Amino acid sequence: MTHPVEHLAALIHASTPSDYPESTLQAMQKRLLTTLGIALAGSRSHETGRMLSALALHKSRKGQATVWGTELHVDRRSAALVNGVSANPTTRDEQSRYDDTGAAILPALIAWAEGRSTPVTGLELLHACIMGYEVVGRMQTALGGSVTNNTHVPKTGAYSVYGAATAVCIVQRAKGGALAQALAIACAYAGDTRYSMDSSHTQKLHTARVAEGGYMAAQLTATGFIGTTAVFDTALWDSFVQTNAGEHTDISALTADYGARWHVDIALGRPAHTLDDATVTASFMDLVTPVISVPQAEALVVAVHELPSTPNIQPLIDLLSVSV
Repeated sequence: MTHPVEHLAALIHASTPSDYPESTLQAMQKRLLTTLGIALAGSRSHETGRMLSALALHKSRKGQATVWGTELHVDRRSAALVNGVSANPTTRDEQSRYDDTGAAILPALIAWAEGRSTPVTGLELLHACIMGYEVVGRMQTALGGSVTNNTHVPKTGAYSVYGAATAVCIVQRAKGGALAQALAIACAYAGDTRYSMDSSHTQKLHTARVAEGGYMAAQLTATGFIGTTAVFDTALWDSFVQTNAGEHTDISALTADYGARWHVDIALGRPAHTLDDATVTASFMDLVTPVISVPQAEALVVAVHELPSTPNIQPLIDLLSVSV
């Protein structure tokens, strides 16, 4: 009998960008733009600067991957981590407008895409992001939604690592079996750490480690590293699903009604995708113009809007790099 996680991986592997209505692609574009806006603004944060210093990367220019909002280039794993720090919404106002799922998925995905030997198309990027959101939404639903063990489990730590691993596997062009392995390995990076809005720097580290973990889960899978889907077994007392959801688990939700609707459309709790283009663009410009020039910001908006027909996302990534 096929394990539900293996079934989900097979469904994702069989999915293509042609499965989505135009509205779903547009919702993903809005989410992508808002995540990049938060990340560029966050690149000037104390947390990002201290992470770069801690890793001795504050002068790095030789890596494959871009540190957004700077002129730095570092190794891809470090880029996923550092950009994950920048992409985490900081203020309550930011958190009310933007979701943190993209803050985990996008740094891992773009870091891996920068090192691929063939160009990643804009449609591939959108497809990978949509599938990442799909896995996060289905994991959250399968494990009791927002109520597990009579408390709230933040989706960033508990579920978003699976979305990041999924997105990277898609741009790796991994097979369904490899994706199932990546999801199993990603469990080693999942957690349900709770935090409140205060002055601690660990709030941003929370998302950063998830982005790094998703990147590593996919990368380890590509090397032949083996995980076990037993971490999702409902019968094991110490499995991921039992420790996070217990009696609230509905493992069938991982695959139920797959394709009937897409989780990026139903938001995972944040309203940014429901806003009109003008509002999303104006918010993005407000966020990024202290970091990059107005012409560069406007070019980024155009690049995101043109993703469905973009043959290579590298010019968009180049717009995330600035001289400081």
